[in-house]
This record gives sequence, C-alpha cells and structure tokens, in this order.
Amino acid sequence: MWWSACETVYCGFWINWEYGSIKGSNLTLPSEWGLVLNAFVTLFVKMGGENLWMIICFIIHQLCASSKKQDDMYHQFQLILRNTESVQVFVKHLLQVCKAHRGARFEAYRRSFLLIIFAVLHATTFYAAALLSSKYVASYKDPHIVRIASDFCGSMVEPALADLRNPETLETIDALMVVLRNGYRRSLGYSKACYAHSGTSSVACDSYVLSALSYNTTRGSPCPFEDKICNGHGITFDTGPLRSDREIGINTRPKDSISARKLLTCAPLAGEKYADTFPLPEGLGPADAIVKGYKFGDIVGNTFLPGYTIAAWNVEDGQKLYDLWIAISMVDHVEDKGNTLLPIPELRSPDSDVNIIGLLNRVNYNKPVKDLWFNAQNCSQGQVINDIPLPPTCPATNVFASWIACKERYQFCTANSAHCSPLTGLHGITPSSFGSTGLNPTQAAVFNMTWIMMRLSSLNFQIGLNGVDGLVANEYLWDGGFGTGMSAGLPDNQWEIEVQNWMNTTLALLQRSPISYARPSEFDVGPGISTRKRIVAPTDPEGKLLCHKIKAKSTAHSSFTVLGLALTLAFGTSLSILNSLLPKLVASVQKRTGKGAHRRVEWIETSAFQLQRMAAEGRGIGPWEGRENSVPRLAEYGHLFNLTGQSLRGRWGRVESYQMVAKGPVDEAEEVEMETLDVDDRPRPREMI
Repeated sequence: MWWSACETVYCGFWINWEYGSIKGSNLTLPSEWGLVLNAFVTLFVKMGGENLWMIICFIIHQLCASSKKQDDMYHQFQLILRNTESVQVFVKHLLQVCKAHRGARFEAYRRSFLLIIFAVLHATTFYAAALLSSKYVASYKDPHIVRIASDFCGSMVEPALADLRNPETLETIDALMVVLRNGYRRSLGYSKACYAHSGTSSVACDSYVLSALSYNTTRGSPCPFEDKICNGHGITFDTGPLRSDREIGINTRPKDSISARKLLTCAPLAGEKYADTFPLPEGLGPADAIVKGYKFGDIVGNTFLPGYTIAAWNVEDGQKLYDLWIAISMVDHVEDKGNTLLPIPELRSPDSDVNIIGLLNRVNYNKPVKDLWFNAQNCSQGQVINDIPLPPTCPATNVFASWIACKERYQFCTANSAHCSPLTGLHGITPSSFGSTGLNPTQAAVFNMTWIMMRLSSLNFQIGLNGVDGLVANEYLWDGGFGTGMSAGLPDNQWEIEVQNWMNTTLALLQRSPISYARPSEFDVGPGISTRKRIVAPTDPEGKLLCHKIKAKSTAHSSFTVLGLALTLAFGTSLSILNSLLPKLVASVQKRTGKGAHRRVEWIETSAFQLQRMAAEGRGIGPWEGRENSVPRLAEYGHLFNLTGQSLRGRWGRVESYQMVAKGPVDEAEEVEMETLDVDDRPRPREMI
C-alpha cells in the first residue's frame, strides 16, 4: 500500500528550515503519488492557460467590436474570438476562414497573421510551463530531500569496562560493537563509491543531504611534529565549518545550528630511529628469539616492556598480508575515554589528539614500491617453477613495521560564528568552550549530538573497527585465499591515498550518524538480545525534538514546495474566476456608464447559443426569451423543430411553421403539419446588417 513507503520517511507537510518557513515548506509523498500530483499540476497549468486565452480573446473581441457596418470576414473573426476555448481550435478556425475567402485570401491572412502568431506563442509558453511544472513545484534545490520518520531514537549505551564477565555488560558490549562495526563497514563502502575518484553518480550516493562533504587538501605540508621524527612531508585535510543544518542534516532553524570543523594532518615517521632489538626475556618464548620494539611512548597499563610502544618477534610468520595497529593520545583525556598512549616529547601536542598507526606488511610486490609507508625496493629475480618463469618479487623492506602519525583537531561554532570553541582535541571542547553566553537549549542539544558523531568517526574507532579492511592497498592484491601473497605495484604516494580514504570514511560516517540516531539499526546479537534494547533515548525536550528533525535523501519519495503548489493553484484558480467574471463585470460597467453598449450586445449575440437562436428565428421558430443571457430558450417548453433542410445545395429558405408538442403524454399531443420550405427566389443580399 502507498503508506508502507511512509514507515521510514515522514509523508506529509514539514518545513526545511534551511530555506525558511515559507520557501522551505514541503509536502513529501511516495514517488507514485508524486507522479499523480505532478500530472494534476500539469493539467491544472494547461487549464490555466486555456482560461487566460479566453480572457485574451474577450479583450481582443471587445477592442475590435465596432458599431459600424463590417464585412463578413470581420464578423467571422469576431465569432471565432467569442466561441473558441482553446488555442488549437482558434488557429484552426482562423485558417479555415482564410481558406474560404478565395478571392481575398491575402487580406484574410493579413488580418489573421498577428492573431495566429500570438496564439502560437501563447500555446508554446503554456505547454512548456505545463511540461516544466514538475520543476517549479518540486522542493527547493532537491525534490528528494525528506524528513526521517522516527518512532524511537537515541544512542547506544557505552558500558563501563570494569567487569567484562558480567553478562549484562557483555551483552551491551556485543550490541555496541556490532552496531559500530556495521556502521563503519557501510561508511567504508559509501566512501569508496561516493568520495573516491570513481565519482558520485552512483545511485548509492543518493542517501544523505549531500552526496559527499567537501574538504580542502594540502599536500606537502610541513611535518606536524618535530622534524627529526618525520620521514618526509605531511598532508592536511580541512573540512572547514560543516553546518549541522546544511551539510550534516539536522533540520533546525539556522539560528539554532552548529558548525563543526575537523583538521587532520598526517606524516610518515622515521620509525627505525626509535627502534631497538634485544633478546626475548627468559621464559617468554624461544631462547633465541630477537625482539624488536619501538619507543614512541608508554602504553597505558603496559607492565611487560615499559617504555616500548610495541614490541614483537617473528612477525613475518603472521597469516594476514597486512596488519594495522593504532595507539592514541587525546587532549584532556580521562581514563575511561580510551586513551592508550603517553607519547614521547617529539610526538606530544597540547592542542591535538595524536594517533600512531603501524603497518605490518608481509606482501610480495611484482615491482618496486617507493611509497614511504609500503616501502618495498629489495627485489629478487623471479624463480622458474615447472618451467614457468615467475615474476620478480619485491618484499616489504626488512623492518618490523612502518609508521604514520596523525593529528586530529576540532572546532565548533555557533551558526553565525559569533562564538567558537578553540581548535583543539575533541575532549578539550565542552559547551562552556563557547564563552560566558553559552548555547541556547537547542544549540546545546545539537552540539551534544554532533560531538558524539565526531568522536565515533575519529581515526581511533575507524582503524580499530575496520582494521585492514579499510586499506585501499587491498584492491591491488592478487587474491584473498589462494595464498600467493602477491600484489600489483602501488603508487609512490600510496600512504597519502590511505590517509585520504580514512578522511573520506570519517565524513561518510558523519553523514550516516544523524539517520542512525533518528532510526537506530536493529540487530539480534543473541537469542532475544536486540540492539534496540541498548539504545538510550534522549530525556531533555530539545533532544527528543531532534529525533524528528533529521533530513536525508530518498529516491523513493518526492518532495514538493508548498509555496510553488500554492502559487500554481492560486494563479490557475484566479484565471478561472477572472474568466468567468470578467465579461459580466465589463457588461455591468458598460450598462452603468452607457458606453460600449454595442460591444456588450455583440459579445452576447455572437455567442453560439444566441447565434442558434437567431438562426431559429430566421426560420420562423420562436418566440425566444433570455436574449441577454448566456443561453436563450423557447418561451414555451416542449416545442420540437428542425433547423436543417433536406439539402445544403440551393438557396437559403425560411421555415413558415413548426411542430409543437404539448406537455404530457405523446398520444395527447396536438400535431401541426409542417409546410414545405418556401424558397425565396430573390438574390442573396451583399450586405448583412
């Protein structure tokens, strides 16, 4: 049924506050009903054009009406103006008149030329308006912008990790991780389809208010840390201010919106400068094992090898071709916020969240890779097995891991940028960061929602949940299960491509998050265990209202501007009313002023019904009443007559009598014999008065 399409999308009237209460008033319908409304508007516009044409014909008729004697061509033109309701019939009748005047066709065409041209222009204009009506009644900017229908909303519970053996805590963690991982995997797919070089023409990109959020990219930026720890230049991505109402899709009044900015700067690290090798302590593994460790800072809670960020041995024996590892240091962190790294001075930043990402690479490439993160230039000649020459192999450089470090900074501002937080790490920003004036209740609710979305889209969560699945380098691998361990060569700037893909996925998740808030995904993570039970609904009035203020895009629905519909209906209705009232109003003025009486009489007497009356009277049929009305009638009801003769050939004649049938049963009627037509032998007069 038609309302089944309205379970996830609100169908009805709503306001897109981005464009104000008037221009932003919308009507959303399922697409099939949108087609019906478009068809109605098209026909209504066409009807409006016909009414306007009849008004124009009335005006031309009145301007041309003359009390002087005129030729038959004049009267025929006036007859057409009086009795034509469509442009097509009007032009057809004009051409018929021109064709009929064989001896004066040039004069006929000369008189009708401007009328025909004007009629064609009018018809073309209104046919075009009717065909394009779906454009100017469609919702402003995009006809597929809709409001999400929400019957339940909120965010997932984040349990304390004090006791993972508690069944309730474990079920909550199950629900949280399944929902987060599902969201990241979907966002990863969306970013590849809609942010990457493949373009945004895919149908999959018609889900959010914008197909993709834009940002500025600066390549070759300076190292964001101390120069000695970097291995080359950096790359910076800056979203600029992303408005919550325009880009993110939270449909509040512009004055209640919030802008959020993310600045991501990354650079490869000279990891080998901070690496040590040493024998594995006795009792922890093979006696001859050599451990390699990297000193980028202490890991919180690490008592195994203090001072080492990561240390391992025999890493070449892993099953995965790529492995990723991440640690994070956040500004103003507290223990339960997931801070894992206490960085060395070279990596510390008082105003940024710092991420250290390690890549363990076990791939053999078929050509040298000069990229700073996937470096593989120690190539060997290909072997020959079973008389089949194999390609050269270029294994990753003989290091335990290669490293990238990234800074994440954020800034929130009110809509007019009058109050902004500092540009700093995410946990360094609170509602009090906006100054003494603070935020109004709606802005505070929008800020809280946006802050949570920014947190969940950070690199720490993304790499931790997507892992190696988020690497673009996977697309170059030869296989996923044959065990060749081979890959095609990689571009020299592959590390930049990977970081940009992380940025794209971050923004894709940011676009997805408001919809997930309004309509949380539901999964069963066990018998009778639904993720919906782990959703925390907002308790404040403003937070509850935000559940019903989320915008998205749906190709299964059509949104129409109420302003466009109202103007179209008002314009068409006004023309219809004016067409009905104008002749009466003009006639009333003519009667009151005594001016233009001949115009009023000619308008009445050139109507089809009055001409029929005159034709009947010309053949002796009458009397008639209602000579000044739209439709005259015989003075007595029930009279039968025939206006036509037996043949159209010969001269015109006059009916001397007609048959009258009295009211009542047929067998009681009085019959009067019809006399034959009395043919007048006199010549037809040349001038008709």
